[in-house]
Amino acid sequence: MNKILFILLALISFTELSVAGQTKKIGNDRRIKNAMTFERKLRVDDQMEWEYVVEPSFSGPYSVGCINNKRPKLIATTTTRPFLQSRLFSFSRNYYRTGTSRMKISPSQDSVIACYFKLANKAAQLRESLSQVVMFDGTSYCYYINGQPSSTVSPSDQTFVYVNQTCDSLYYATRHKDREMFERVLEMIQVSTDQLNEIMPSLIDGTYYVGQNIIKVKPAE
Repeated sequence: MNKILFILLALISFTELSVAGQTKKIGNDRRIKNAMTFERKLRVDDQMEWEYVVEPSFSGPYSVGCINNKRPKLIATTTTRPFLQSRLFSFSRNYYRTGTSRMKISPSQDSVIACYFKLANKAAQLRESLSQVVMFDGTSYCYYINGQPSSTVSPSDQTFVYVNQTCDSLYYATRHKDREMFERVLEMIQVSTDQLNEIMPSLIDGTYYVGQNIIKVKPAE
């Protein structure tokens, strides 16, 4: 019985495919596809201008995004799924929407958040291209800008931890229609933007650090 369970866990968590000596990461591609499937299932209106989608390991995904039809409107979506349909026990992706909240914001506020998501999306793409770390499990965080996704999986580096804390706070503020919290989120976005701009050069030249560990060093010319 233990051997069967071990094999099942290995199959579900397996994130690498070796072909002719070349290792190709497939785990994060799968997570992005799952998040995109979730996004399509729960689309409540037209195309999102930007969106943050979180896929935890053992609970339903949740998201916050903005639809800009004449006046920008934030939409937070909460879901759940039965325990026996969690990723550990099922290959199907069955979600149940349990709540959708909307909150109007000003065009200038939307512009600030959209610029932030564009930066976070680009930074996450660069980080993923550098990463040599294989994630067997964890929480997937997807950042969409105009329908284009990028993601991180359970990041430990403080810059991206703070990105996700900022976006989670935006989801919370929208879900509870908390204007005071939303104003604090705008301040967090400014701090997070400064942090992302600070690490962007090292992401571009391939010398980005996570703690004391170099993800990848740019090869010598």
